[in-house]
Amino acid sequence: MEAILDQRNGMDGILGLPALFILCLSAFMLVQDRCKDDRAHRETLAKEAQSELDKNHFAEARILARRLAQTDAQNQKSILIEVKALRGLGREPEAARLLARVAPLDAPGHAPAHIIQAAMLLAQKTPDALTARRHIDRALQSDPSNQDALELAARFAAAQRDWKKTLSCLDKLRLENRADLLLMKATALQFSGLEDESIKCASDAEAALRAMHGTLDSAADRIRLSIAVSLSLQRKFDQAIKWLLETSSPHPAKEERQVLGGIYLSWSRHLKQQPSASSLEALALLEKGIEISPESQDIIMAFLSDCEEIDIDAAQRKRLVERVLFREGIAQSFLHYYLGQSEWQQGRKEAA
Repeated sequence: MEAILDQRNGMDGILGLPALFILCLSAFMLVQDRCKDDRAHRETLAKEAQSELDKNHFAEARILARRLAQTDAQNQKSILIEVKALRGLGREPEAARLLARVAPLDAPGHAPAHIIQAAMLLAQKTPDALTARRHIDRALQSDPSNQDALELAARFAAAQRDWKKTLSCLDKLRLENRADLLLMKATALQFSGLEDESIKCASDAEAALRAMHGTLDSAADRIRLSIAVSLSLQRKFDQAIKWLLETSSPHPAKEERQVLGGIYLSWSRHLKQQPSASSLEALALLEKGIEISPESQDIIMAFLSDCEEIDIDAAQRKRLVERVLFREGIAQSFLHYYLGQSEWQQGRKEAA
């Protein structure tokens, strides 16, 4: 053996390298192929689970989601599919526990899971806005660019009339072809005193909405009302009213009446801001708003406030309020409150 070793050629080791390299490469390729197979299997399971979920086959979707989790315990997609399947099966507590595991309230977790929890909390019979807000914040801490988290944060801020926060979130979102978000931004800009920017944004929203009009039967009414709102935000109030009246049914539903009333309210407030504004013209617009939407507290409060500003005596003012607010529902409640307050101010406590 020693004789054989003594006769070794110095090139033998070098010549042996290619064979060793090929052996290592083959092993590496085998591992890679196995990883590709595993990845392909996971992708197939995920697609099948999502497909069952889309068909509302919740039990089947959950089974596939759990199989997917077995191949990859950290797979967040499997968890979200299982959560949605559990909710579809009416097993909300189990879904909540699963979500809390990957997105706890006390620390940033999986952003989509935080968003689902926030949406669930806001959709409750008694919404838990405070906890929902914490989940939204956790989602943004985990993934500051998450579009769903930013959109929900913008909607949450808009509901609280926090226009600065609303605009901050919307500025980070992709708004192309998102007419609903463009309208939200136009509204936030208007209330922030940025009128020119608001009008431009509302014009973009109108263009997007008109492109959609007639293409989505299920959302036809929503699109029609949104076009009216976009026109109102552009200060095209008469066009907005005409658009709604031409496209509405003879007996408009409550939501449509509220939109019409809101347009008359915005028109009245805009008119009052003009240098040559007529208080009586502004009041007449509010009267039309109450006529079409007598359940709107905002219009009624604006009307009563403006009544105090016009130059007429107390008796005339009382007759005007009685004529406009003598209706069913909340308008009549405001009428009695106003009359009682007037009697009290004049010292007639028993009448009040």
